[in-house]
Amino acid sequence: MLSMRQKTIVRYILGHPAGVAGHQLSELLRVSGKTIRNDIADINRWLKEFEVRICASQREGYFIPDHYRSRVISLLEDQTDPDTNWQIQTPQERRLAIMGRILGRPGIRLDQIADRFCVSEQTLYKDFVHLRTMLHDQCDFDGLVMRSHCLYIEATEYEILCLIFRLISSCVMSSSQMMDGLLLHWMRGIVNLSEIYTFYGYTVKYCREQKLEVPDTVLYVASWLIFYINMRREEAHFLEAKAGDLPDDPLSHFLRYMDQSLFLELEPCDLSFLYDFILAVGFPVGEREDDREVFEIAAVFDRQLQEQNQVSVAEGGGRPELFGAFFQDLKGLIRRVKLEAQLFDLDSRAEEDIRRGSFGAMLPLAVLIRERYGKSVAPAELRRMAGYVEALCPIVRPPVRIQMIVGADYGFFYSICRWIEEHFAENVQLCGSCPRYLLEEVIEKNQPDLLLAAAPINIQSPIPQIILSSLFSEEEGGRLRAFIEELSLKKQTEYVMSRFFSEERVMFLEGEPPLEEMILAGCEKLEQTGCIQDGKRHFSYIMEKEKWYKSPVMNGFAFLRSVCKGDQKDGISLVAARGKRAPVKVAMVCAFAPGKYSRQEAVYSFLRKQWKNPGLAERIQKASGGQEVLEQLKINSYDHL
Repeated sequence: MLSMRQKTIVRYILGHPAGVAGHQLSELLRVSGKTIRNDIADINRWLKEFEVRICASQREGYFIPDHYRSRVISLLEDQTDPDTNWQIQTPQERRLAIMGRILGRPGIRLDQIADRFCVSEQTLYKDFVHLRTMLHDQCDFDGLVMRSHCLYIEATEYEILCLIFRLISSCVMSSSQMMDGLLLHWMRGIVNLSEIYTFYGYTVKYCREQKLEVPDTVLYVASWLIFYINMRREEAHFLEAKAGDLPDDPLSHFLRYMDQSLFLELEPCDLSFLYDFILAVGFPVGEREDDREVFEIAAVFDRQLQEQNQVSVAEGGGRPELFGAFFQDLKGLIRRVKLEAQLFDLDSRAEEDIRRGSFGAMLPLAVLIRERYGKSVAPAELRRMAGYVEALCPIVRPPVRIQMIVGADYGFFYSICRWIEEHFAENVQLCGSCPRYLLEEVIEKNQPDLLLAAAPINIQSPIPQIILSSLFSEEEGGRLRAFIEELSLKKQTEYVMSRFFSEERVMFLEGEPPLEEMILAGCEKLEQTGCIQDGKRHFSYIMEKEKWYKSPVMNGFAFLRSVCKGDQKDGISLVAARGKRAPVKVAMVCAFAPGKYSRQEAVYSFLRKQWKNPGLAERIQKASGGQEVLEQLKINSYDHL
């Protein structure tokens, strides 16, 4: 296999039939004359097998004789795309493969790509529109263009490398793999994939020798980025950016080691670019001057979490290392924000965001960063940070209260108690035991959700009863577990319905109103029912948030929440549009009063059951009133038990 620089040399010589001088190649590729001579020798050793060669003379320089040219062109094409049996399985894989081929070429015709991927030019045009839209919306990149049925990248080398960094880091950091499926489809057929593992090997070797503890994903991204910059240089694509002096720290030492060990001949601007972007994925360098401002943001955000959700990242839920990890990730996020090189989603993750309470809990952090740096935080970045809140506050359902009816065998019932405690922990509350004749009084006092007994108790009560044998088989244990889980979910449904929903906060709008009108109506209803102080202000906060993070819509449902701290009482306004063609069929506008974060997770757990039902929004549109709507929500929730 030829290297990328060697392929560039062959292409350049083919493009100059009269010959090209060695110093011209040296200037083009920014390497020494000795490097060019060594590359030519390597190329000829490879070509010898095919009985062709690059010739040289003092007058013409390097040239390829006419009778060799067609053969060399054919061999070079085979090198460019060696895996002819490689099959694209999905449109997303095909789009990334197309992107990979466009990035390194002056232009590529639609018919060439169509032949390569065995699809129509119309399909490729749709792929082009999808890629252009994705790059514009998520990366603010407008360099992908089409002219005369050819695809081009028109951008500076810095812009291209920044995009490459975002693609690589988004793939690697979402999958935690060196080569996930999407990255493979992007790179395969345009680079020698075995070469990246050489770069990774040197990366690992350095970190081991220096006893540096670096996350795997950081090593992967660093290896890819150094490899790709070197590949671009070998194809005669060079940075023309201003280079700053590198500080004396582990990352600078690492970059110089890679440059020297792999004979890359990187320029100062390349090293500066690599330093900034590898630092932005979390390469450890010790304390820096900008750590102070990151700590200030972390402190303010933590204070807001405590006030609103009774959660503290700084305290870490008894795990002091959690805040350290959070702080490091926050540093990386802020650096990517400053570089305008945030992670983004290669496919839609709207369903995930709309279902997670933790995602909403991170919105105040996005506001802090936006206020300080004037730039919005990408959903993919917030999603990474949301894991810290989830780690601190796992969802806690309202406990199932269990009353034991004990005859003579207290040992048996104590063993059952132990089994329940081991399997359910916080989701079950044991109300104690009592004999049969005191059961009516105990029920009135303890208000249990479930009765457990060793023999039928024969009382008239709506409370479910489970009779266990003294042997307590695995089958009985499975039945008891399923019953308790079902009761727990029902109690959670009842908790959410009673706390957040009410008939008076359900309303209908005729026709096909825009989402803004539905949100305003929901905010006004929240104000009328005492959930918030000022509906118009609440509306303005939501709309401001919608500018930098648009709430996703799923099966006709949109869930809207503010990031302000003025909510007085928990509540959800449900606004349904009567019109069949309404862009959003049901808007849920939420208020969260300060309190335990577990409430939010309970709400999202409940709502995901609603949003998953493709026909529920239409049934709500047709409902006769608020009571029927609430019944539809409750029935749908129970159907998922």
